[in-house]
Amino acid sequence: MSSDRQARTSADQVAMSDAEREVLAYWHSFMSGVHVPFAFVRICKGDWQAAAMLAQLFYWFRPDRDGADKTSIVIDGRRYVARRHTEWQELELSAFEAKRAAGKLANLGLIDVQHRMFNGMRTCHFRPCFSAIKAILAPTGGSTFAPTGGGKKPPTGRTDLAPTIKEKTTAKTTAETTKSKEGAATPPTADRRPTQPRPPRALGQGSTIYRDMVKLTPNAHQRALLDAAFERHGERHMRDSLARWLAHGWNPRNVPGMVDHMDGGDKARATTEARDAAFWASVRI
Repeated sequence: MSSDRQARTSADQVAMSDAEREVLAYWHSFMSGVHVPFAFVRICKGDWQAAAMLAQLFYWFRPDRDGADKTSIVIDGRRYVARRHTEWQELELSAFEAKRAAGKLANLGLIDVQHRMFNGMRTCHFRPCFSAIKAILAPTGGSTFAPTGGGKKPPTGRTDLAPTIKEKTTAKTTAETTKSKEGAATPPTADRRPTQPRPPRALGQGSTIYRDMVKLTPNAHQRALLDAAFERHGERHMRDSLARWLAHGWNPRNVPGMVDHMDGGDKARATTEARDAAFWASVRI
């Protein structure tokens, strides 16, 4: 028997270590969580958090094993689930993430959100828009909305699932076979020219001062404001105003407010000088 055959060992003779069993058992304890179908991820535009929230809402609206409803809140003859943005810990969502996901689902028309009082607090009440979701997943109105029961595969004309690995492999193989039959790929035509990088735009004096002090490059609208402010006030006043703006910790991207601050500084100085001149004119020596 060769050394290679001696080194081979049947998989049945290799026992799992205690660490491997412990990790697998720990992972299996989380298998009872919410299931997020890929169809939900697709209709949520690739947003997994929004898809998980939609799947959780579907879980709450599904009857339990005894056929009883899990929801008990009725608004205008329809059932809702009351949930605050801080109560989505089972999905590992923060209050900000839950608010963002709920807003995206509402903007996509996938859920209906009502703001009502619940336990003495203003609370969001959620309900999936089942008719809209069915129209998206089964636009033809046929039986392709949901797979058949018993763990069977959905019908061939399904529209609620992405292409399977087998379909992707078949398409790739067909494309490669067609390419090999036709020969090499068609070279690009002579009209196609490689794109040339755009030359950097020249900055005006006001925009240059802003970039040097703030360490940010202004856009076209900001450049127009900064260059016009430089023409009105000059370099010294512009640098002093930018230094005061940054010293206060104000938003350096707020260029319109920054320019207003420069103009306000001129007006305030002119008012002060006029007031001082009037005061000294009234003083009799």
